Order: sequence, then structure tokens, then C-alpha cells
Amino acid sequence: MLDNFETPWEALEGTAKVEGFLALLADIPHVALLLTMRGAERPGKFQWTHPFLHPPMPLDRAAACQTFIEIADQIHDGSEVDQLLDITDNIPLVVQLVAGIAASVGCQDTMERWNLERTALLSAGYDKCSNLEISIGVSLSSPCLQSSPHAVELLGLMSLLSDDISDLDLVQSNIPIPDIPNCKTTLLRTSLAYIDHAGRFKVLAPVRDYIHLAKPP
Repeated sequence: MLDNFETPWEALEGTAKVEGFLALLADIPHVALLLTMRGAERPGKFQWTHPFLHPPMPLDRAAACQTFIEIADQIHDGSEVDQLLDITDNIPLVVQLVAGIAASVGCQDTMERWNLERTALLSAGYDKCSNLEISIGVSLSSPCLQSSPHAVELLGLMSLLSDDISDLDLVQSNIPIPDIPNCKTTLLRTSLAYIDHAGRFKVLAPVRDYIHLAKPP
């Protein structure tokens, strides 16, 4: 198992070598490869097992609520839990971090702190698995995003929207950003945006909040 595989694979000078190394490993009898990485792409040069595993989507509300309860216990007011889940957009990492805080200080205090601190509230850890801002920052600093600077501009504009947008509306919006389709693809590749179940382009709520503060349009 190779964790955080996007780090060596996305390095522009090393992609071909890394894929070549994986191909050598794949040729070893009785060896199975399992990679974890952010984004929607996968390394080439050999055949992956079908069906492909798609990038994780946000949880449905019932699963997000159950995850919250498993961490924070079932002693909280349902409406307050719903308010907190709204700010997570049902992203597993964010649900986990919010529930961990609510377990200590309660839902109401957690919501009040969120209104004051925003994503900084969820950034007390020291790695991308326990710190939301580090997790988002890893995507923002990736070689993939750096090679498409206008994608950050699109991300900034998308962060102003409270909801998703269709491809048609995006193309017809006359946004003064070059090569919008490529920018959109870059945001999908880096998991800063995703296509929802209705086929619409969307930036997750915690990412929007972070961009508002760190990289406003």
C-alpha cells in the first residue's frame, strides 16, 4: 500500500519515473498494489483492476449524522447537529473534526466558535488528516494546480457561490478567465471541486470558507 501517492506522482520531473517503477512492481507475481491519493486521475502504464474506484463523494446526511454521533455521542440536540453538519458539507474529514470538538464543548459552543474562527477552528492538528487548512493547502500547492494558475481564479469565483453551477451556465457566464474547461478539470483533479450527483460543478463549503479568507477573488 502506497499512501499519499499524489506527492511523488504529481512532481512534474518525476511522473514518468514513478509510473515506470509502479509498472515494475505490478509485474511481480502475487503482488497487489493499493494506492491512496487525492484527485480523480490514476497512474498509467499498466492495467488497474476493474471496476475503478471513484474518488470519495461527500457522505449522505444519514451517514454523516451517524459518523457525528459515533464520535460526539447521542446527547446533542438534533437541530444543532444539523447546523454543524451543514458547515461540513458532509465531508468525512470535516465531520470527524467538527464532531471531535463538539464532543468536548458541545454543539452550540462549536457553532459559535465556527462563526468566529471558520476553518481555523478545524486546524489544530499537525497533518492533513487532522488539520483542514493543511489538507486544503496541500491541494492548493500541488504541481497540478501550479501548472494552471487561472484555476485558482476560478476557484475564487466559485467560492462566492452558495451552490453548484451547470457546465452550460459556467461556459455562458462570460467569466474573464482563460480556458475555463481546463481550469475546471484542474480543480477536479486536485479535489478542490467535484461533480455532484446531479452532474453539476461544486466547491465544498469548507473549501469556500478557506478561500474567502486565504485567497479571496
